[in-house]
Amino acid sequence: MCRRLILFLVVFSVLAIAPGCKKMEERAVATVGDIEIALGDLERQYSPRGLYTDKERRAAKERILNTLIDEKLQLNEARARGYAEREEIIDLVETKKRIRIINQLYRVEIADKAKVDPKEVRKVYDMSSEELNLKHILVATEVEAESVYTLLEGGADFDSMVHLKSTDPSTKAKDGSLGWSALGRVQLPDEVFYAAFAMEPGKITKPVEGDRGWHILKVLERREIKQRPFEEMKKRIEGRLAQNKMRKRAEAYIENIKKSANIKYNEDVVKSVAEKVPQERLSPWARAPLPKVSDEDKEKVLVTTSSEEWTVGQIIERGEKSPPRSSVDTPEALKKWVEMLIVEQRLVDEALRKRLDRVKEVREEIEDERDTRMISLLHREVIESKSEPTEEEIKAEYEANKEKYAIPEKNHVSAIVTATENQAANIRARLKKGEDFKGLAEKESIDPSKRNGGKLGVVNERRNPEMFAAAKELKVGRLSQPIKVKDGWAIIKVTDREAMQIRSFEDVQRLVQRDLKRANIQKNDEVFIAELKEKYPVTINEQLLEQAGKEKEEEYMKQEAEKDKTS
Repeated sequence: MCRRLILFLVVFSVLAIAPGCKKMEERAVATVGDIEIALGDLERQYSPRGLYTDKERRAAKERILNTLIDEKLQLNEARARGYAEREEIIDLVETKKRIRIINQLYRVEIADKAKVDPKEVRKVYDMSSEELNLKHILVATEVEAESVYTLLEGGADFDSMVHLKSTDPSTKAKDGSLGWSALGRVQLPDEVFYAAFAMEPGKITKPVEGDRGWHILKVLERREIKQRPFEEMKKRIEGRLAQNKMRKRAEAYIENIKKSANIKYNEDVVKSVAEKVPQERLSPWARAPLPKVSDEDKEKVLVTTSSEEWTVGQIIERGEKSPPRSSVDTPEALKKWVEMLIVEQRLVDEALRKRLDRVKEVREEIEDERDTRMISLLHREVIESKSEPTEEEIKAEYEANKEKYAIPEKNHVSAIVTATENQAANIRARLKKGEDFKGLAEKESIDPSKRNGGKLGVVNERRNPEMFAAAKELKVGRLSQPIKVKDGWAIIKVTDREAMQIRSFEDVQRLVQRDLKRANIQKNDEVFIAELKEKYPVTINEQLLEQAGKEKEEEYMKQEAEKDKTS
């Protein structure tokens, strides 16, 4: 199935809304110009985890709210500048609308109708208590499968028929063996396994259709297996069955759309257009190129459906917004892509017919996408475009901060790690008396480096911050005092030191440029936000802000109390 239609076949989670909290969530915790910030927007980002005082919790909520306020300030400005009428924003909204309403159609026609009967769950659980030793023959069509089955019923050897007829390369060399297989742990659709499960050892199934063709299976042995209690497995089985039902419903739905579309191609035009597809991509990650056709070619009808004709020009225009993911330089590849475009359009038409674009969640998702893109566009044009440093500024930054961009000093360290401070002090005393560091490390250290006589190599500040700091202060060959480290106490010795190396301007120019640009963006951001606050009034509902996240906080405190009881 075309990858573009994955958006229809994927299950999209729907945000749950706590009953009785809807109106509270919609109340404005702040107003920025003409835009309200709903309490729910703040609460969705807020987590009280690790916050134990009112002051900490209040500060966390204020940080989130300030970020939301900054976003809404920029959204006000983007709207005032007419960004909503920009062509790229209009195209984005149209694209996102198509995706969102197809997703909603999936919910309505597929996900909501894929109900799992509790009896099915129990049946699958009971079947999972046995595994089968299986062989199979895979062929492409039902006619071929029936022919093979007739030969087997007439006495033909199963293994011989595998080598003569099976199209499964992964099992053909093993006489068709799938090995010991259980429901959910075999590379077969459930309905194919069901057919095998009904057979006794030595028997073969009638042809069964799977997702790769038609199967004939032979059951060699059966044996019982131990499994978890039903209540533990119930949800997992239910989820797998629901996924299977949704997949089948979606595939059937798509096939019905194709059938009702009655797609017919002008084969001469298809062949001509496929020949005009460029053969090279600019990069492996680039989308496949579209056909390069003349204005005359664009007027030609490439395909007709039960309700309309599609010209080459219309298909190219669609393709600019939904380009093919793989080359369409053959007639079959081109037809497959065009079929995808037709099916996608029919899904959109059906969603619009059902008025799914008016569903509140769909409208909000589209509006959020539009607002986010408008803010991003404003930021790029107003802030980023003015934050690029000049070459003189880059050079001045480098000259003032050469050490920041240098290759840092490297200290090669050996260590002996002990469980207690007293043990570490004793080790140091023994080393001072002349005992061999390597020998003591191998005998006394509790660190894995003991296998190398305590050698750690170059110490890293992130992995060994205490040793890193101590090593910087030590002279080469000298012993440290006992150091508290993650796994105990350590005595370290710097065995070698590589001095800092100043890197040339040419080597670090891009790094300096990046850092300067980031600093400029942050500074320009602050100035811009301050200007917007003068332009668009901000009001905060302090009482509502105080109440924000209370349910989460209470739940978190209960969990922490339960942990304390357990410990």
